Amino acid sequence: MQGFITAINKRDFDVNSAAWSHASPEFTGEVERPPGDSDLTPPGMMPLQDHLAMFLFMAQMYPDYFIKIFDLTTEVDEKAGTATMFWNGETHGVPTGVVMPSVGICDFKRYGQKWMCISFKGARGMGDGIPEEPMM
Repeated sequence: MQGFITAINKRDFDVNSAAWSHASPEFTGEVERPPGDSDLTPPGMMPLQDHLAMFLFMAQMYPDYFIKIFDLTTEVDEKAGTATMFWNGETHGVPTGVVMPSVGICDFKRYGQKWMCISFKGARGMGDGIPEEPMM
């Protein structure tokens, strides 16, 4: 998961890059639509290519945007070959100057010996929306 976040923060949105090699071909992702997106990104789960395009859009609209993870908790069912990872963090810069708590849930499936992410759901949490610094 940290590799996915690092890729987003480094603006690596190439579905073929090593950063995304742990995303399953069946991957689907859903995040809260960013401010300013309006109807550009339809709600619901989307394949990796579209998911990365949405993050690219956010990075273009909000160049200072980044995600910071504070903690991860993982529940693994070895017998079923599934796992779920929960993370808490912050989304910075969406909109500019605002820091919002954020959460994510990633589901994983084991293919032979390799664990791959099959889905992601994330949301910016509740916050007061006050900018880090006064806006001029």
